[in-house]
Amino acid sequence: MAKVDCALKSNTLLCDRFKISHYPTLLWGPPSSFTWVSGESTGWEAIENGRKAELLLQFINTRVGKSFTLDDASTYDAHLVTADGIDYGQVAISNFDIEEATAQAMENIISQKLLNKKTRSSFVQFLQLLVVHHPSRNCRKGTAGLLMNLEELWPSLSTQDIEEELSDDGVIQEPDLKAVENFPICGEHIPRGYWISCRGSRNETRGYSCGLWLLFHAISVRVEDRLSSAAFRTICSFVDNFFTCKECREHFLEFCSSAKMKVSSRRQLVLWLWNAHNEVNERVGKVEASLGTGDPKFVKELWPTQTLCKSCWNEGVERKADTAFQDLFSLSDVYKFLLKYYGHALSSLSKGLSKLPQGIQDSDGHLRTQESTTSSAVTVPIGAALAIAFASCGFGAVACFWRTRQKKKKYGGVYNKF
Repeated sequence: MAKVDCALKSNTLLCDRFKISHYPTLLWGPPSSFTWVSGESTGWEAIENGRKAELLLQFINTRVGKSFTLDDASTYDAHLVTADGIDYGQVAISNFDIEEATAQAMENIISQKLLNKKTRSSFVQFLQLLVVHHPSRNCRKGTAGLLMNLEELWPSLSTQDIEEELSDDGVIQEPDLKAVENFPICGEHIPRGYWISCRGSRNETRGYSCGLWLLFHAISVRVEDRLSSAAFRTICSFVDNFFTCKECREHFLEFCSSAKMKVSSRRQLVLWLWNAHNEVNERVGKVEASLGTGDPKFVKELWPTQTLCKSCWNEGVERKADTAFQDLFSLSDVYKFLLKYYGHALSSLSKGLSKLPQGIQDSDGHLRTQESTTSSAVTVPIGAALAIAFASCGFGAVACFWRTRQKKKKYGGVYNKF
């Protein structure tokens, strides 16, 4: 599914090609029918009776040979889940929101003036994590370009530089970060300004925090064992320096503190993040239920659900007042599922099901070229390639530097099970 805003001048040519003359105009057809070849596009048809939901659904039922009703949302969701337990439609729109969260994170860091000399190393570490492990080729390529140019846009200060940068009152002057702000971290026109899988039924629910969780999960399954500890600390450092919700940040850092020195493999990183996310959902869900502030259409629950991954749940275990939610799950099956959902499924979409994420990513109305689709391989300029190589080889060294700056905290034993 894709949408185009014909009021934008940038979309004039596209809308003229498809003879869009009024709002709303709905077109139906397979993705291939909207490909512009030799000056024409065929195989699609206009939906004449799309102004009422009932008539639109009747049209769709006729075309797909189904009998959906307006109350079939839950049935349809279950239908989307394939035999391997993966909802590929949901994975595709999750990738859309991962790109959105990445670009919005950059936008928030700059607009809220969170980037300064004290947070520079944390910022660079996060970019190094993204350039190697981000699931989106768009974001990997953009991050590589930013890393390649960062020293020029924002030089790190040597002793001589410090003397030159000192103002009359002896304070080190901050560089102009306008160029960093304008750098397209995930490509042009991103962030798009809206969410799909992370869109709540109310403006104040879900959104950025949901997208950030998706990003962290997708990164965690791509990190090698030898870099897992550094990745863990980089994620914690990012939240510490760049997530502005004070209460949320403090709770997340408690998870970081309790697991410190316990995350030394990808499995531990993946399950630590899964555990933290479910604990947050449980805590916030109880607060929202008591205050009536939660999103009624997205009630917080343990994930993955039994519908999505039945094998992830231990059979015959009933939750009692003193039962920890971790005891409800088979951690080995949860780990396999997370690797598949955030790792293999996203990669499969980019290779075998590229039409699905392509259409969703293009829903802002901007056509993507084949070069900008998500892929496990990245073709970038030589300078950016060097930045990627630096990130791969130097990430452990940078993380070592980060470790020396951390305060020693006590850690709990719940992660021993991972």
